[in-house]
Amino acid sequence: MGPPPLRFQEAAPPPDLVTRPAAAAPPLPALSPAETSVALANAAASSASAALLAEAELAEEEAKSKTKAAAAKPAAPPVKAPPPILPDSGRPTVRPEDFLPYFQVPISGRAPANVTIVAPVPPAAPTPGTLPASSATYKQTP
Repeated sequence: MGPPPLRFQEAAPPPDLVTRPAAAAPPLPALSPAETSVALANAAASSASAALLAEAELAEEEAKSKTKAAAAKPAAPPVKAPPPILPDSGRPTVRPEDFLPYFQVPISGRAPANVTIVAPVPPAAPTPGTLPASSATYKQTP
């Protein structure tokens, strides 16, 4: 069941202001029957001529668009190959620079001369300091 389907109608044309003026307009004096027929004929002629002009302009625009489309057809764009789907080969090589910028693993250097390591420690191992004499009073027995 349900509600009946909606029906859409064409919009009603605006009322002809020659036969009946707008409500906010000042009142017009009554016209004689001859003047009324002339006014109606003028209104009909102006609306018909406007419709004819609009149709002529549309036909002219269509003709121009057809000539432009015909002129553009001879230049066919080059056929491009579609981009390949994900390659079946393995993953791309991962470099340390992808994760840590400006960092190079010493083993991964292309040439040993290209690898520079700046270590935050002194270049030689530190020497042990001297210990003070012990003040312990016990002795170890064998």
